[in-house]
Amino acid sequence: MVLKGTEFEKTTKLLLEKYLKEHLENPFQVEIGYLIKKKHKFDLGNSNYIVECKNYEWTKSNNNPSAKISTLRETILYFSLAPKNYKKILVLKKSHLKNNETILDYFIRLNKYLIPNDLVLLEVDIETMEIIKK
Repeated sequence: MVLKGTEFEKTTKLLLEKYLKEHLENPFQVEIGYLIKKKHKFDLGNSNYIVECKNYEWTKSNNNPSAKISTLRETILYFSLAPKNYKKILVLKKSHLKNNETILDYFIRLNKYLIPNDLVLLEVDIETMEIIKK
């Protein structure tokens, strides 16, 4: 099953609401920043959680999606600028395996030093409709 951006967000929202046992809004705005604040729209959220959903796959030629990896790093920055009272969740679609890794596995392996301890990393398996915690 292939899901495009908004379809993936809708599916993720339903699965996450069941997983978290909480309603999530789509999108959810939060003020982020250090001294100067600016509103940022996260894909999903409520008074407890902010969530970003990424529907990424390896490139057609099975290469590393370097631009998407950069976007994931940027997402981690946005999470770090959000108020500390939110639980932060990054959700990626479970991609097909390359060298026995999904894109999220690959990202974690190369960027462990950027990932804060309080960031929850999840994959959504579209085939089984399950959430996998990393």
